[in-house]
Amino acid sequence: MPKLSKCIKKKNPDFKINGKRKVIEVGDIEYWHTQEEINETIDEYKKIGYECLYFTNRDIDNNWSFVQKEIVKFSKDGEIRKNE
Repeated sequence: MPKLSKCIKKKNPDFKINGKRKVIEVGDIEYWHTQEEINETIDEYKKIGYECLYFTNRDIDNNWSFVQKEIVKFSKDGEIRKNE
């Protein structure tokens, strides 16, 4: 299987769940990304067998407790690692 970073437009995910084929992405929807780009990113990960949880700046700014709960559910049985 090709390396994850080479599969998605030479982009590394913001966070990886160790031991799982799961990634977390965070993007600025107000000034940088569009909803269409977000959907494309999620679909591209899916094509190579990864689940992608995507949060926008609005999600984080407006409902941090929801974001935390979703991360815990998504990363169950795996360790979250900041991708560098």
